[in-house]
Amino acid sequence: MSECSSVFLSCEGHYKHVPPTIIPLVLDEELNPIGYNEYGRFAFIDPIPKSYPGFIVTGDKIKLLERCPVCNREGPVIDIEVTRMPGSEGRGCAAVMAELMQQED
Repeated sequence: MSECSSVFLSCEGHYKHVPPTIIPLVLDEELNPIGYNEYGRFAFIDPIPKSYPGFIVTGDKIKLLERCPVCNREGPVIDIEVTRMPGSEGRGCAAVMAELMQQED
């Protein structure tokens, strides 16, 4: 989720809460929205950035839940298990550092 300008805070149940400024979507293999409780490609609408388009399709594979099963906070959450879609390379600081460390070996 390094493409997003907002922070997805985790609750005590480790679910990532979608900030109210973001409109989250889960897409199937043909990039059609599939809704809640299904695994698919994470996409979102982010109205905050002005330097790039506000609709982003990521390489993250997620399941979006309508509500958190652990806490009482409002809004959708991303399930604990977030992986990369097949064929998507790693993104973010941790993935870049892991790749650099492998190159040193």
